[in-house]
This record gives sequence, structure tokens and C-alpha cells, in this order.
Amino acid sequence: MKKILLPLALMGTMALPMVACDVEDPAGDATDTTTDTTPGETTGDTGPGDTTEPDKYFAVIVDDSQIFPTHRVVGTDPCATASPPLYAHGADIDAIGLFDADLLIGYLDVVDYQEGGICTGNRATGPTDPDQAKGAPNATITERFVSLGGGFLTGEFAGQAQIQSGDTIVVYEVGTKCGNNQNCGGQDEGYEVFVAFDLDCVNEANYPYASCGIKLSDDAEGEATIPVSGF
Repeated sequence: MKKILLPLALMGTMALPMVACDVEDPAGDATDTTTDTTPGETTGDTGPGDTTEPDKYFAVIVDDSQIFPTHRVVGTDPCATASPPLYAHGADIDAIGLFDADLLIGYLDVVDYQEGGICTGNRATGPTDPDQAKGAPNATITERFVSLGGGFLTGEFAGQAQIQSGDTIVVYEVGTKCGNNQNCGGQDEGYEVFVAFDLDCVNEANYPYASCGIKLSDDAEGEATIPVSGF
């Protein structure tokens, strides 16, 4: 028995340096601290798969504050162009729709509004109910719209639909057309169109809403279809 155990013991002793060599492998795999910077991981890389999310837009802003004061001036008075009893000053918004090609995504469901305050006295009493801009277009030349008068209307769509590049926004402004493409024979008014993160953009940034919105058009008039792009 002693003769058999001795060779086995020697074999065990000879194996120990082999274990030590494996731990001290110069490849350094067991203690490697190199940081993987594969493109798209959260290391500040901006390659494909980057985890930084793009801005998302849920609101649209229609603003005539820069256009109304000079759009239809009589002498030096922009308010003289609106007649009693309505005094519908500036762009008159019936509805705003969001479309994916010909598919309706939705109309405004939540709105915020500020009338421009440029027209005073008796002439300031125009259509100022922003709820008239909710839902599908239904205005006539005399009712069911809201007048901006040098102000803004902002809204979000039903179901809080996200506005995406490639969509179109249709602004139904009461002028030569009203309601659902009815011929009204009125006057087309000008306005600017923006998309924004949300309704609060008009309170956080004010015109031109650059920190929370993107301008889509500065020359829209009447009923207009605005392509969504730029982001």
C-alpha cells in the first residue's frame, strides 16, 4: 500500500504549480476592467441604437400674434376689419385635425386659448369660447368658431395622439370655406402653426415657442393643410 500511495502523492504535488500558472494567466481575462463601448450603448455614443429618445410632440399651436396686427389693417387699425355684431378679429378657428395620409387620427379634445387683447371696447366682444374649436369642423360664417385676434389656440388631440413626422395637420379657419368644406365666402385670415411637446409650451416659452415647439408654417391662410416635418 505504501508503494502505491507515494506516486499518487507526488502527482498531487506536481499538479500544484499548474493551478498557480492558470491563475496568473497573462491574458488577464479574470481581472479585465476594459469598458465595452459598442455603438448604441449608454456611454454617450450616438450611433445606431442610441438610447436617447427623440422629442415627442402632442400639441399643436395656432398663433396669429405676429400676423393679425398688419394682416388686414384699415389705416392703422387692424380691428376695423371685423364687423358687428360678431367682431371676429383675426384667424377664426373652427377645428384642427390630425391625419396620417387620408386616415383621420383625431380632432382637438383639450384646448388652451389666449385672445390677443389688441381690440378694445365694444369691438373686443368677439367669439372667444375655445371649446368651439374642439371636435370635427362644424362652423358657419357666423358661429361655432373661436377668434384669435392676435392671440393663440393650442390643443391636444383625442386619445392624446402623438404628432409624428409624415402626418398632416388641417386647420379649419372660417373664411372662404367653413365647416366641412362648405363655401362660406368669407375672408381667409393668416396664422402660424407649431407643434409642441404639450399644452404647457405656450406658458413655458411664449412666442416663438422654440424651447418646446417647432414651427411648421408661417404663411397659412384660411383652411390649410400643413405637412408635419423637421423632427
